[in-house]
Amino acid sequence: MGIKWYQDFGDAKLCSRDAALYTLTVIPGGLSQVTTSVQQEINPDVFCIQSANYGQGMSFIEPTVPTETNFDSLFDRFVGFFFRSPSGVPLAPVQGNSPGYVYGDLIQTMDVTEQRGFFRLPASASAANCLDTNPAAFLKDQMSRCVRSFALSEDCTMLDALNLKTYTSFSVFTGKDTGADLVSVAVETITLQSLDGTQILVQTDSAAASNYTPVFHGQICNQVVLQVKYTVKFGDAGQIVSVTASFVLGAVDKNTLPIQQEFQIKFVQ
Repeated sequence: MGIKWYQDFGDAKLCSRDAALYTLTVIPGGLSQVTTSVQQEINPDVFCIQSANYGQGMSFIEPTVPTETNFDSLFDRFVGFFFRSPSGVPLAPVQGNSPGYVYGDLIQTMDVTEQRGFFRLPASASAANCLDTNPAAFLKDQMSRCVRSFALSEDCTMLDALNLKTYTSFSVFTGKDTGADLVSVAVETITLQSLDGTQILVQTDSAAASNYTPVFHGQICNQVVLQVKYTVKFGDAGQIVSVTASFVLGAVDKNTLPIQQEFQIKFVQ
């Protein structure tokens, strides 16, 4: 008795393909018997991503964001894995209250009149108009664009939102405890933009930067704030070390109204 077999496959591009197996069996007496079977096999020549058959099989689970209220429970959950001694006995974490900010805290400020407040980063509100009361939160990088409408001749030199000083004339508390120090907002760069979009980088310091305020001349409002980028540097304990700001100041005429402003804040250690 002898056996011969032949296997035939379906589409070679599919993850799972039908495989037909033909078997020829030679039995005593010279007779032959052919049997056929079809089964589905995984194609080993194709890399495939299979979906899992459960509710969250096609998505990532939303990570838990640490806050003041859930930090302790998250810490207890993971500290045993990251801080375990070679003997398997968990190491006791060092206790203590940090005077700095934690993720999501509103950053406290003080203005020139010594009024306390919060760091604000304008953002888009209804109809894309700028909402100036949007708060900035610690360690949350943000970037927003919004539309600013104003009367060219009347508001050019009077509207605070167009003036560089509005975005630098406050100090930031280094931490949230009562004894925190204050750091001022330092101007890092100023770029001037003409009506045709040409830009020129101006070398200046924070003291001289205060001179770059809006000026109305010949139906053109010059040195209007078009872009503000804050960089907040912080230390290991969550204390703010420095705050710098870079500006794009542009020329605006009636044909470019309303204007679009861009605001950004990023945190670096």
